[in-house]
Order: sequence, then C-alpha cells, then structure tokens
Amino acid sequence: MRAYFKYAEGKKIISGHRGTIEDGLPENSIAAFEAVLRKTPAIFEIDPRYTKDSVVVLLHDANLERVTNGFGRVSDYTWAELRTLRLKDHAGNMTKYPINTLDEVIEWAKGKPF
Repeated sequence: MRAYFKYAEGKKIISGHRGTIEDGLPENSIAAFEAVLRKTPAIFEIDPRYTKDSVVVLLHDANLERVTNGFGRVSDYTWAELRTLRLKDHAGNMTKYPINTLDEVIEWAKGKPF
C-alpha cells in the first residue's frame, strides 16, 4: 500500500466514493465496486454501520429509507432482518442488489487490483 500511494509526478490514483451510482447501481455495493474496477484500478471510500447484533454492513445513511426498501435505523435491525432488504439506486428505484456486509466486501476484494 505504501508503495502504491507514494508520490510520483503524473501519477493518478482513483478513489470511488461509495463505488458508483451510474447505470442504476446502488452505492456501497459490490456491484458498484465491480463496475468501477472494470474501467480502472481504484480504491473505495465506504460507509460501515453496525446492526443490532453487531454485524458491520455498508450503508451511508443511519436510516434505511433513502438507500433500501426498509424503514427505520440500521442499528434497530439484526443482520438476518436486513439481509432481506434490497438497495435502491440514486434515483430511488429498487434494485436486485442486497446490502453487503463488510466481511463480504473484504472477501470480494482479496486479490483485486486497486
């Protein structure tokens, strides 16, 4: 990591804020991260939240309404309850994508170029 971030004239580093919201993809999702990596090496800023049972999930908001088909606070639900929800895209449309846990994203990221 240190070598990757070392300054070099003309070097560019791409950082994806929550992945991407293009093409109807939901932010903070493996699908959004994959879409970015198909175009360029990148690193991602993500937003971890704790569930009621202390599972770390990726959601920018503390509340579910804007980014999922759920209602209320993330911390009021267990992972078993949240895994039944689906993420919304930037326009508020429901997608087929579930909420991802931090563990799932770390497992997915192993060996990926950044």
